[in-house]
Amino acid sequence: MKPFIGISVRKFSMDDFYWIGVHKEYISKIEECGGIPILLCGNHLKELLNLCDGILITGGSDITKEDKEIYDYALKTKKPYLGICMGMQLMVGEENLKKVDYHNSKKEYAHKITIIPNTLLSRILKKTEIFVNSRHKEGIKNIQNYVVSAYSEDGVIEAIEKEDYPFHIGVQWHPESMKGNVLFYTFINKSKQNL
Repeated sequence: MKPFIGISVRKFSMDDFYWIGVHKEYISKIEECGGIPILLCGNHLKELLNLCDGILITGGSDITKEDKEIYDYALKTKKPYLGICMGMQLMVGEENLKKVDYHNSKKEYAHKITIIPNTLLSRILKKTEIFVNSRHKEGIKNIQNYVVSAYSEDGVIEAIEKEDYPFHIGVQWHPESMKGNVLFYTFINKSKQNL
């Protein structure tokens, strides 16, 4: 069986309608790696979350009440969690963010990051350095109860994780837009364990 992966969405209002959206790259990566995406929206969020074997919070410009509710559920249940860009920033809360310079780039690969040894991320990627894209204007100033698992050349935190969870990782870059699926494959495989 394939695991159900809940994905946060962005809402756009127009007259009597509201539109929900999620970048197709998130959907594609989940499907390529063996998962079934579920868009997390509407008045039955808790019921949808209960169907999920893993949870992905995507990038975005603003952290919403719905994002917080989804993340609280991931923390409480210890279901595999992958936070991307804003999905990582959400992990520590808006009060623990700071503005960063030179990290909002349209380049396919914007800068190099260093992976911290003996972290879950290092065991997944099996590398000490990788090049990543970069589309954020804020970064983490206080890691709270998380472990830093990667940082950029200018000292910006690029990944955090929770040690006592089977898979609970936030990354500041956008792996859905990069070549290679190892992070998504590991996330999906961990989610399969909830079946």
